[in-house]
Amino acid sequence: MRSKQLKTSSFGRSGAYWLRGAMLWALLTLGWWAITEGEASGLIWGVPLGLLLTIWVQRQAVLSQLQWRFLPGLVIFYLMEAFQGGVDVAIRAFEMPPRTDAYLMDYELKLCTPWARDVWIGLIGLMPGTLAVGVAENRIRVHVLDREMAVSHALQRLERHLQRLAGERG
Repeated sequence: MRSKQLKTSSFGRSGAYWLRGAMLWALLTLGWWAITEGEASGLIWGVPLGLLLTIWVQRQAVLSQLQWRFLPGLVIFYLMEAFQGGVDVAIRAFEMPPRTDAYLMDYELKLCTPWARDVWIGLIGLMPGTLAVGVAENRIRVHVLDREMAVSHALQRLERHLQRLAGERG
């Protein structure tokens, strides 16, 4: 009886693994299809690329370690920051002369999880007015468009969101 229970629970874990993989593959393929503006020829690359990326992610076991309940907060925070920053940068760019006073700041990153560190560095590059230009251990050199932009607080908040998502105590 006990061996039958072990087989069932083992199958349940395996089934969840394949279901998670299938959902990830479908999401990646759909994302690729959207990026290629719905062109059927885009799926020639998107289907195998999504499959390879899914296999790689599944082997990393990252998905099972995520604290999924914190993902919506990260997405909402990021979209709000990106929108506000985009409006701010657009206003600065259209002023005559453009209002910029670029500088470099050093930010000490406290994230421990390697993938979360990489995501943090990538996301600040997509936030208007900021870009990571150097990485040395826990110190990240960030290019900021203007000294008047309050980026330090936003960078800290982004880091806290990623710490929660990665399951780190911060």
